Amino acid sequence: MDRAAVRELLGEPDLVEELDVPPESGASTTWSYQHLALELSFDEDVQFKLARITIFDPGAEVLGFRPIGLSKSQLRRMYPGVELVYSFEDMKEFIDEALDVSFWMENGRVVNFTLSPKYVVDDTIPCWP
Repeated sequence: MDRAAVRELLGEPDLVEELDVPPESGASTTWSYQHLALELSFDEDVQFKLARITIFDPGAEVLGFRPIGLSKSQLRRMYPGVELVYSFEDMKEFIDEALDVSFWMENGRVVNFTLSPKYVVDDTIPCWP
């Protein structure tokens, strides 16, 4: 899905951020929809198609569970496939590769989760379910 299709579905974003860090990974544009509690990211390396959906809504579910607000032990119990991939001070990122979902924790609680698509054609075209 490209930016025009998203704009048609959701309207104009509340905030647009252009990122180029680190430069070797290519540019990325993030659209924030505060009233929907989500961010949509479009990456240069996939022709600025929708590459990630980050959800901040505590009522949002993944496989019937609401991950936002869960502790580390609760997260592991609800999503047994998660693995810690990043940790710095009070921030941690857990990924469940089978689900293509990452969970960000701050101060011991999940604060958001990110959905990622499968990719086709040499990992360059995002394919959302």
